[in-house]
Formats: sequence, structure tokens, C-alpha cells
Amino acid sequence: MITPGQEKYLATLPNGRIAHVKPFDPLARETGLALVAEIKKALPEVAIYYIGSSVLGIAGENDIDISIISAGLFGTELSALESLYDKPTSYKPDKKRAEWKFERNNFPVELYFKGEMTPLFAEQLKTHEILKRSPVLAKEYEQIKLAAGGLNWKDYMRRKYEFFNRISGAN
Repeated sequence: MITPGQEKYLATLPNGRIAHVKPFDPLARETGLALVAEIKKALPEVAIYYIGSSVLGIAGENDIDISIISAGLFGTELSALESLYDKPTSYKPDKKRAEWKFERNNFPVELYFKGEMTPLFAEQLKTHEILKRSPVLAKEYEQIKLAAGGLNWKDYMRRKYEFFNRISGAN
């Protein structure tokens, strides 16, 4: 089952993107951890969340997903991030959100900066924590991802959301 918020997100996804699931590459995790350290050095007060398959050590897109929640000085923190990663790929000042997409060590990086914790992101964190604590569930998640490799992105995400909702008890 998919939540209304997840359905809303799925509706925003473009058609034509295919899920490319690859075996876990330890260099992806090392690269992600190095990025977290780089951000922490520049912005020690912010909350930094490195989530996803690369940090879990399972098959996925070998991408690096990092989210940063502002400590309350959004404009100052945004400037510091711009000095590290240039101008954001997407910036919504009214929502206090910025996003960067770039590569580091040949791995795609998606870096999100938010003015506050959102319900959707809190849900993602809850699921990620469950997977971190349970190697059995992380392996089950990996099998779902491997089976969904080659599907269009919306179907891939739908399968992931169904799994997340099952393990987290979301409706």
C-alpha cells in the first residue's frame, strides 16, 4: 500500500527513467562519508543525514544521498554550501530548500538542504533506521531492488515504498 504523500511524489516523477541497480561498491560509501565530513567541517551545527543503499552496503544505484537540516541560519549555511558545491541545481527560497546534483569519484551525489525536518523525510529516516538495525530486512530490501532493476523509475519507487510501508507500519 502507498500513502497519499508517496502517491503525490510518484506523480511528479518523469516518465522514461529506468532504474539501474548495481552491486554495492564500497568506494561509494567511503565517498559519502568523506562528503559528510566535509560538510560537518564547514557547518558543524547542522544535522547531516547520509541515507540510502550505499551507506547500508547493499545493491542500488551506487549513488550518494545526503540531506542537511538547517540549524536556523539558512542563508548563512546556504552560502557555506555554495562555497563548497557552487550554486544549487534547484533552489526554492520560499520553502527554504536547495538541492545539488553532482558527481564525486564517479558516483552521483544528491545533496538536499532543508530549512526544517519534513514529514516525508522523517518517514524516510524511520525506514532507514529500521534497515540499519536489521541486516535481514536490509537483505530483503536489496532483493526487492535487484528484482526491480530495469523497471521504469515509478514502478521501482512504488515497490520500494510498498516495502518501506510494510516494515515501518505506515498506511
